[in-house]
Formats: sequence, C-alpha cells, structure tokens
Amino acid sequence: MRLCTIPIPLLAILVWLAGAATFTSCSQATIPPTTIIPAESPIPSLAPVSPTSELQATPTQPTQEATASSDLASSYLVIEYAPTDRLVRRIDFTQPITGVTALQSAGRELQSVDFGDSGTAVCSIDGIGCPPEDCFCNSKYWSYESWLGDAWEPYPSGPSGVIVSPGAIEGWRWGEFGKGSLPPAPALIAAASTYERIKEKQDAFTGGYDSASSSIEVLLALGANHLEAGSWQLGESDPTLLDYWLENAGSYSAEGPANAGKLAVALAAAGTCWPVDAIQPSSFMTGTVGIYSPHAGFQAWAMLGTAALSQTIPLEAVDYLTSTAQPDGGWEWNQGFASDTNTTALVVETLIAAGEPADAPVIKKAMEYLKSAQNADGGFPYVPDSPYGSDSDVNSTAYVIQAILAVNQSPFSATWTVSETNPIEYLQRMQLENGGFEWQTGSGENLVAGAQAATSLLGRVFPLAIAKLPVCP
Repeated sequence: MRLCTIPIPLLAILVWLAGAATFTSCSQATIPPTTIIPAESPIPSLAPVSPTSELQATPTQPTQEATASSDLASSYLVIEYAPTDRLVRRIDFTQPITGVTALQSAGRELQSVDFGDSGTAVCSIDGIGCPPEDCFCNSKYWSYESWLGDAWEPYPSGPSGVIVSPGAIEGWRWGEFGKGSLPPAPALIAAASTYERIKEKQDAFTGGYDSASSSIEVLLALGANHLEAGSWQLGESDPTLLDYWLENAGSYSAEGPANAGKLAVALAAAGTCWPVDAIQPSSFMTGTVGIYSPHAGFQAWAMLGTAALSQTIPLEAVDYLTSTAQPDGGWEWNQGFASDTNTTALVVETLIAAGEPADAPVIKKAMEYLKSAQNADGGFPYVPDSPYGSDSDVNSTAYVIQAILAVNQSPFSATWTVSETNPIEYLQRMQLENGGFEWQTGSGENLVAGAQAATSLLGRVFPLAIAKLPVCP
C-alpha cells in the first residue's frame, strides 16, 4: 500500500499512518528533498468571472485521476498565513494540475520535502513555515483543505497526490495542529471576483483610477490580497498602479496627515519603496508631541501610517486619540461632527495597533457603540439614527468588520448576528453580477465600496503590513 502524508507534527504523522486503512494513491511526480519550488509568475490570471455562476457552484472533491482537456478550467486557492493575513487567487488551467502546481501557478514560493512513496510535505509558503531540513519544526504546520460547499475538510492525501478539480476551492492554513479553521469560502471567493472587476476599471493612460482617493483605496485593497502594484496594469505596455503613485504621491500626501498615513499603510502593504517627494505622517506632528491633527480621523490614519512604516507611535498620540472619544463611546471624524461608525472602527484598529488591549474600557465602549448601530440586515450605517438616513452601506460595514477582527472577535459570531444574518453576509448580498459592489441598495456600482469590501471579506486589518521602505530611486 502506498501512503501520502500531509504536513503535520511528527507524532501526529506516526499516529495517522498507524491508524490508516486505505488511502488514495500518491502523485506520479515527486519533488526532490529540500527543493525550493520557485514562483512561476508574480501575478496570476484574473480573468472575469460572474459571481452568480462559478462563485455559487459547489465544487466537488478533487479526484485522483483526470484526463487532459483543451477546455479552460478554473479553481480557487486560499492561503492563510495568519488569522488576519490571507490571500485568494483564481487559477486557470487547461491540463490537470496537482495541489503543488496550483500553488506554483499562484506565484507562491514553496519549500518542501519528498518522503518518497509517502508523498510530498509542504514546509513553507512564501517564507512562512519551517525549513525543509526540519519540516515539522514546531506545533504549527500547513494544513491542506478543500471547501465542500458548507465546510472545509482536510484532503486525504498530500498536495502532490491531489488532482485539482475544476471549480474546486483549495485552502492552505498555517497554524497549530487541531486548532483554528479557515473562514467560509464564499466570502473569500466574492473578494476574488471583486479584484477582477477592479482590474477592468483601471485607467490605461495613468495606471490609476478616477481620482487619487479611489486609487489609494485600490492600492490598499491590492496590499490586502498580496498583489503587486508594480504589476497591476491593463496591458503589458500600460503604466502600473505603482507608476501612478510614483507620479502622485507627493501631492496626495501633502494634503494632510490622514492622506500621508493612508499612503504609508498602502505602500507598506505593497512592499514597494517610498516616493522621494512623498511626505511621511511624522512631518505633520506639531510642537505638541503625539498630535498629528486635532481631529480623530486624521490622527488615527497618521498613527496607522507611522506603525506601517515601522516607526514608534508616541504614547502621547495614543493618549490624545483616546481623549477624543465621545460620550456615546464613538469617535467623530472632525471636531464638532457626531460619532460615526467609520471613524470609530478606524480608531479601534489604531488603538489595537498601538498596543492597547482589546478589553480596555475605551475599546469595549467603542464596540458597544458599533453594536448599537447594527441594522437588521446585518450591515451598518455611517451614522445611526441620522436624520439624513441610517440605511446600511458597504463602506461602513467593511470598516466595522475590520474593527471586529481587530479585537479578536468573529463577524460570524452570535454577537454580530441579527435576524439570522451577519455583516459578512450583508456584504455578499451587496455584490453585483459583474463582481463590483453597490454602496447602498440601488445606488449603482461604486469602486471604493468594492475595494473596501474586498479588504474586509479577506479578513484583513489595518495596518496591513509593517515595513521599512527604502526611498524610490
């Protein structure tokens, strides 16, 4: 009998093998020991797909046998590096591929070990994991799972022994054995189709979008999904989104600390360089240490940008931001405005990023404010009980989801479920057939709503990454 292994701690492997009765056969191709499998391409194909067709189809369990076909087939790949750090890719193929090939096609760098007849174990993906010479170096491992329509299930064999079926949703998760799970796949696939739609709307002449404010939201969304701004372009000869920001970063960041902070968060997530004429958030700090702006929203973005650039957030900044909380537990964007869900959620993320505990009284009160704002459709308005309307909208709901995740809660939990729905399901209902999103029901497609929804559907939290960026040449 020929056995395949999955990467689990060594003791678990022995128990698993000892208790095995029957297993599917291993792949015909093996990977030499301690081989690094290079990425095949930095950006996978993102061909348009209707969320009402493939996205709603229930994938079947991949089989171990497949015949070559000239028809284009697609599957989806989800990789979770940490509970709030993941990506999703659509994989197109015309010939049968294995789970290992799917990872390569998504541009991931792998380290693996071949156990001969037992199959291949993936030790590391994109530098996260263990070295091949000690593939099971701690209690964490890369689990390999398949979405079966209502739940994730581990594959019965390793990735070299799985032939990926058309429509399959593959999941990889780095974590402790027996603990944690990937979020439901429909939300992640909804995010994937959103990126496909965003790509279609790019300006071929500038590399950006219809405004700097729209372009920064797209840059943030790309960073959330580990997509390269330097390769995000309509055609091979067209300017990229990074080209756009090298041209416009100076003027955009000069407009104030919120813009500078937002740019820092986006560029750090993009893993690129810092434009030579761009202004960092620290440049807006006045003579009073820690105050970038008297307004809470501007202060929060500046602090997030400071953290993203691997710079220390002054304690005075945390104290000042905390002091601007309103009596209802929320925060207002500008002094004199009422509390709103967007600013409150952003401040919660900022305080957590600055080291405040999730159970701090000021954060607990903020979460109570956000909960009180939730509507029966599971979503959130900009301002609850506003005379101008308090219907849920995608942007506000996306921000609140990030705050929920920042305090280590789940938007799927009973706390955030009303009328048998939740914030994630609200976002999914707001997606259009072309992959884009409306801001509110009946308002028409909105690019910024789509970009913000994609970030939240992926379960990402600001700052998306922390990096010391070199100055662009």
